[in-house]
Amino acid sequence: MASQQPNYNRLSPDYSAIIPSQFHTEAPASNWELNGRHAPGSSFRQVRIEAAIDPAPRPQVPAVLSAAEIQHQYSGSMQCKLHLVSDLFGRPSRTVESIPTEALCNAELTTVGELLRHLKDVHDITGNHARMGDCCCAWPGCGKGLKESSYLRHVLTHCICWVCPVYACLKTAPRHEALLSHFEKCHPGLGLAGSSSSQYSYTVFKTAVGIGRLSSDA
Repeated sequence: MASQQPNYNRLSPDYSAIIPSQFHTEAPASNWELNGRHAPGSSFRQVRIEAAIDPAPRPQVPAVLSAAEIQHQYSGSMQCKLHLVSDLFGRPSRTVESIPTEALCNAELTTVGELLRHLKDVHDITGNHARMGDCCCAWPGCGKGLKESSYLRHVLTHCICWVCPVYACLKTAPRHEALLSHFEKCHPGLGLAGSSSSQYSYTVFKTAVGIGRLSSDA
């Protein structure tokens, strides 16, 4: 009678298949237990790995941040470094001469709106383009010659910057026009360039974002 060949394809009833994605081989175990999954003499055991479950879903972040969210993210304050010296007519001087430290303004400002009111009420700097005459920037270390009608626009470059509200971008620009150009070049499909919001909607103090992040060609 021919000897019966063992059937290697037949599994015992208590055998359960090992799914590769659910198990990995650990280092040799000191006490090996026969569990139907090992060849006799093997010193390795199979360990089940549970799938990682995120206990809390991540919050959805809007693609475009609101002006309030921008200002909250980059909240902070700044000190006005203009001086309080007056000219012969009692008006705030635009001199760039050496000013003693005690003559500096140093007013603590917490919002861009507060800065604009301060420049107008204390330093007589407004956005009135009808103003005539030449002047020099009195911000310490500047002294740039310019027109009185563009003085506010220039002084603001020392104080604030415009932040792109696109969450994946958040680049900064030194002027509102540069921000609009950035919208048209980098985010044309979002309709931001044609927004009717105020030109100061996405402004924050430079001290809040750090000078190194500023980009004039954003």
